[in-house]
Amino acid sequence: MLSPACLSCRAGRTLVSAGLLLLALTTSTTPAISCPHPDNLVVTGPESKKAVDQLQAAVNRCLSLKIDEQSGNVICERTKKPNGHFVSLTKEGKRLAELIDDNTVFVNIVASDSMETSTKRLSFGGSYLGNSFTGSYGYTDDPTVKVPVIVTRQQVDPETASMISDYYGKPGADILHEIIESYLGGKYAQQTKIADTAGVLYYGVAHPNSTPQSGPIYVRYLDKQEKETAEASEVYYVDLYVKSDDQPEKVIRRLYKDKLK
Repeated sequence: MLSPACLSCRAGRTLVSAGLLLLALTTSTTPAISCPHPDNLVVTGPESKKAVDQLQAAVNRCLSLKIDEQSGNVICERTKKPNGHFVSLTKEGKRLAELIDDNTVFVNIVASDSMETSTKRLSFGGSYLGNSFTGSYGYTDDPTVKVPVIVTRQQVDPETASMISDYYGKPGADILHEIIESYLGGKYAQQTKIADTAGVLYYGVAHPNSTPQSGPIYVRYLDKQEKETAEASEVYYVDLYVKSDDQPEKVIRRLYKDKLK
């Protein structure tokens, strides 16, 4: 029988079940922001360019991003109007610029086309993998306050994330969500002075406080004949899909029974 343990509940997204409840798939204006720090956000992995392209789409009106393909360092610049003034930062732009300007949290993103994380969890779009202290200290905006420097870990699947974001008409929203989620996990670790080395402590607070995801994901359970079933013992496929009132539903991924063991 399939069990909830077969899928990660820290996959960066809550899925809306459409059948077997026992199979719960969970896969202020700051004008001083300059985004000068090229190592506060690092995106590596075979799909790193796709991830940064989606991130660019999420902040397109106010920030310009580029990635060093050798190091993975992401640098951003404020977008200027023809008169030389900066374009106002959107809410999404503020969150990303805050992250890149924070010298005490280094966000590390691995962009992959795999649905399995380095910790052997099934991931759908992205997974929170925790963080660790570097052993050094840095200053916050208050020059009298020192905090432990922390490195975060997150895995993203840009192909899956883009299918979801594009369907709901919010390009880049899901990749931005994953990156901010990772950053917030690091900030909570700083506050508690307890690192989340196993990726289990701060997902519950980082996930809902990140930027909004593009929209819900639904689950359909099928037998070998590809008919919907309410019997756990008959489940052979699991379809993960998106739907809305104004367009046809779309299957994003079909998972097979063997993959869910």
